[in-house]
Amino acid sequence: MRRILYTSTEIREAIIQLFSSGQKRRIAIAAFVGEGAEAYLPKPNGLQLICWPKAGGTHPQTIRKLMKLGVQISFCDSLHMKVYYAEERGCVITSANLSTNALGGGDQKEIGILLAAEELNIDTVTSSLRLRPVTRQELRRLDRQDNLYMSKNPVRTGAKPVTFREWYDSEFRPEWKLVSVEKSTGPVSLRVEETLKAEYGVKRIQSGIKALPGMFSKGDWTLKFPLKGESPGRPTWMFVDFTVKVPRSDKVAYDPEYPYQVVQV
Repeated sequence: MRRILYTSTEIREAIIQLFSSGQKRRIAIAAFVGEGAEAYLPKPNGLQLICWPKAGGTHPQTIRKLMKLGVQISFCDSLHMKVYYAEERGCVITSANLSTNALGGGDQKEIGILLAAEELNIDTVTSSLRLRPVTRQELRRLDRQDNLYMSKNPVRTGAKPVTFREWYDSEFRPEWKLVSVEKSTGPVSLRVEETLKAEYGVKRIQSGIKALPGMFSKGDWTLKFPLKGESPGRPTWMFVDFTVKVPRSDKVAYDPEYPYQVVQV
């Protein structure tokens, strides 16, 4: 049964064939799980998946989608191996992560080998890994890390937007904040200008609001809407790149009611 898989197409077809039966034990070990991973896991219910929750590699919303489909997911830090095993059917050891970039239409060049299932002691492999369950706290931490990564590395293209219903029904759904804005941002503080120049190389902000202490953290997504009297205006999304406390000495920007400025670059 041993066969070299020379292309992503051959690897993908072999993995789908292995996982096409849900009768026996199936394990996917992949460093990263990217968008579209569910396309390569037929009959996902009951399949065991082990991956590394690293921002930029493992997509948190895809993890939620797979959990909803019945995939049993564990996290393992510093994971680099890629092993796709199906009891009595076979095993693929490969360079390819569980992602469309590696297995679908991406431009990554991958290689692998298809073995008989008995050629690999899968228990020896899994027992060498320090596994932990997916928790609400850890998945939301991955959300924040992924948000921050994507704000500086916007490489995803063609991703299907998540609807409100999909967000609401997802496991450990991502957090975002809803806020009314009664005052304009006003002049940005000198500290904001210094941060823009030193860390981002720009002079102006994209969006900003005033805030109380502890209202926002770096990496938050916020849906904000202007409020004039009792009438809300059109809501817009804002990503929190950073927050600063405006010192009293900044006479132009300091507001004693809302002493923090929250910025999207």
